[in-house]
Amino acid sequence: GYYEDGQLMYSVNQMNGQKEGKWLYYHPNGQKWEQGSFKSDLNEGKWKTWNEKGKKTLVRKFEKNEMVKEAKKGN
Repeated sequence: GYYEDGQLMYSVNQMNGQKEGKWLYYHPNGQKWEQGSFKSDLNEGKWKTWNEKGKKTLVRKFEKNEMVKEAKKGN
């Protein structure tokens, strides 16, 4: 998907209509916002979040779409 100005908003793989594999989401300024993985359309594994300046702010771990761990980083 893209923002109105043409900047990339997100990148995701799909298989049989479901999200599968790596997911990347970007801030409007082009900095990475969130990165994680899907398995059969469910959040799976480690998900990382960054602010607009590129600083990591959050790390979460998911198992079958359920968050099992969260670690906030300094803003």
